[in-house]
Amino acid sequence: MTMEKLNLKKIKQCEFSATEYIQTATTKKQIVLHHTAGNSSGVNTIKHWNSDKRGRIATCVVISGKNTSNSYDGEICQAFSSKYWAYHLGVKAEVFASKNVVYQRLDKISIGIEICNWGSLKKIGDKFYNYVNREVPKDEVCTLKVAYKGNKYYHKYTDAQIESVRQLLVYWNEIYGIPLDYIEEDMWEVSENALSGKAGIYTHNSYRYDKSDISPQPKMIQMLKNLKKQVMAKKKPKDIKINAEVDGNKLQIEKDEEGLDVVYDGKNRDIEYHKTDEEKSFKYDGKKLDIDVKKTANDLEVDIQAETSWLRWVGKIISKFVLKKFKK
Repeated sequence: MTMEKLNLKKIKQCEFSATEYIQTATTKKQIVLHHTAGNSSGVNTIKHWNSDKRGRIATCVVISGKNTSNSYDGEICQAFSSKYWAYHLGVKAEVFASKNVVYQRLDKISIGIEICNWGSLKKIGDKFYNYVNREVPKDEVCTLKVAYKGNKYYHKYTDAQIESVRQLLVYWNEIYGIPLDYIEEDMWEVSENALSGKAGIYTHNSYRYDKSDISPQPKMIQMLKNLKKQVMAKKKPKDIKINAEVDGNKLQIEKDEEGLDVVYDGKNRDIEYHKTDEEKSFKYDGKKLDIDVKKTANDLEVDIQAETSWLRWVGKIISKFVLKKFKK
């Protein structure tokens, strides 16, 4: 299955007053998923924020849903750049205290996504209604196997909305380095990790006891669970080639997806590489080999640890040196 990348040109730029958000660029560590508990138009949502009297409360993007005249299902509507910020969490001090976490202003370090969605629904007879008593079509209802926060029926996130969320998460992972791991216990209840400012993806539930956005719908959860694996599968492993001199002897290390080859003092040692879905490991002469590769913008450090004496020795040597200007 082809995974489309975010097309920045397709994002709808909406008029939004500079007084409605804070034009200070801040480091981003978290992404928070919300839903609007409102109609399907991201454009109208941003217009409302622009004219209300709540102050600088907003998210940088809103994702439209079905049946709207001025947008389309899954369209990303942008109010302001993700590098800036506005208030979108509303976390009170007592919530931090309940988890023994020191209070901090998390709005600055987090990016919010609002999904146009009515939220929880009530069933009357064989029909479903939102909190303003408007009927919601049956094909737009998600019925959870287990009730979440007292509700079993929720307005369904559309496939197009889920795909737009996916594209934004991948994009911000690339831009800000925000991890894509799905951690179940952090997503659906108030989370110590979220409140502590730990980098990652969260929902409004992660910060507030009184919120139920987003709701734990199977399609959204499946996308979030698969996200990191899909992104990693698309990344082509980079070959590592190191040439160094140790005590006058030439040391050459070549590593690619297939394995690791070490030549020291003119002698070649082949190392077998094993990979499964759960773990990856290297073996030399049947013995497990731990290889740690640390990379920065200009440096590469390789640490090799094994029971084999010559590898232990080489590992110690390598771990003491940072090898400069490696080829990417």
